[in-house]
Amino acid sequence: MSKILDAFNSGITIAKQMERNRCEINETLKDVFQQILNATDGRLQLSLYADRSSVFKKEYITANNPLVDSPFKVICEWLPDSQNGYPLKITMEHETWHCSTKEEIEDSLADIFARPSVALRFLDLINIEQTQA
Repeated sequence: MSKILDAFNSGITIAKQMERNRCEINETLKDVFQQILNATDGRLQLSLYADRSSVFKKEYITANNPLVDSPFKVICEWLPDSQNGYPLKITMEHETWHCSTKEEIEDSLADIFARPSVALRFLDLINIEQTQA
């Protein structure tokens, strides 16, 4: 019987860690997205978009300007481990970041956001309001 209880307890421990991982990832994204929204006075909103149109579910971090009717621009692809949350991958322009902690997610997104190609997408969205006026 102890083999059964050991397996049961092991499963419970793993499930709890999975839930903590998912919560940490969600809270990290929420915090990053809020920081960007605040820094741009509400003119740049990041979100996680799930594309369910293909057989393989894909998720992307997208950006738009919620103050005007702006298009959503894809920033990068977001590939979490479907079971555990971690490790997760972020891909953009043939480059991949592997993340196993909150700090690695933040560092990876900081690296992506600092790239000129991404900054130009952000700037286009931030400035939409001024060009449409």
